[in-house]
Amino acid sequence: TVNDTDFAINSSGYLYNNTKLDAKTYTLNVTVNDTSGNKNSAIFNVTGTLVNNTNVTANVSKDIDLSAADANMTIYLNANVSVTVMVTSLTPIPSGTTNSLTGFKAINITVNSATSGNLSWALIKIYYNASQLTEAGITESSLKLYFYNTTSGDWQLEPDQGVDALDNYVWANITHFSLFGV
Repeated sequence: TVNDTDFAINSSGYLYNNTKLDAKTYTLNVTVNDTSGNKNSAIFNVTGTLVNNTNVTANVSKDIDLSAADANMTIYLNANVSVTVMVTSLTPIPSGTTNSLTGFKAINITVNSATSGNLSWALIKIYYNASQLTEAGITESSLKLYFYNTTSGDWQLEPDQGVDALDNYVWANITHFSLFGV
């Protein structure tokens, strides 16, 4: 048996998903019974990643749907490129200078080298709703967008970022791809 209805396991031990997965990490507790009635269980983490492939024309902004990760991105490249974007939703873990903050939502954006090498800018949006803020004990006015700097091992505030309280998203105008956390 599996503790998540998005997944099933057959008698051969093959684990598969029943539905389209969101771009997040699923923690599964898999329990197996043998014919003698013995039970054993194990915890597995399965990460769903959104992969979006699209062609982008040079010097024309293009919206990229990342809704499976509660996000969206508009990208602007300086060359015609066949873009591959991979996105995973995570919960950020504050560290270093952000250790006193509450990690709320995060997305890890990875792109192919042709995309990163021709990036002029991208606008990312991470969506939230009021109940998520209440549950996390966070006020809307305190929301900020950070990126994880792998060199320093710390979160850094995106310099060009803000909150759209009317449409419920945090945004940043970026020139690099990374792990971004709210």
